[in-house]
Amino acid sequence: MNKHHKSSAAEKPAKPNINVRPLVVGTAEAGRLGGWGKTKVFELIATGELDSYLDGRVRRITVASIEARIRRLLQAAKTQTEADRGHD
Repeated sequence: MNKHHKSSAAEKPAKPNINVRPLVVGTAEAGRLGGWGKTKVFELIATGELDSYLDGRVRRITVASIEARIRRLLQAAKTQTEADRGHD
């Protein structure tokens, strides 16, 4: 075998295609995920609906709190729809 030939065993293995979900996102990404503008994101932080912290000079928001808000809104909408059906 030629000493300049690289064997396949010496090659780096391919990185597995794993979808890793972030735990926190910045304010712009939080707005994109929730469909909110910048002002609404900061209102939700101020009211405590979104959990956040400062990482240096960057505001980070937990994805769990974004998902929790969406679940609360869905539950409220479902409850309202059921109440509306009861008044027919």
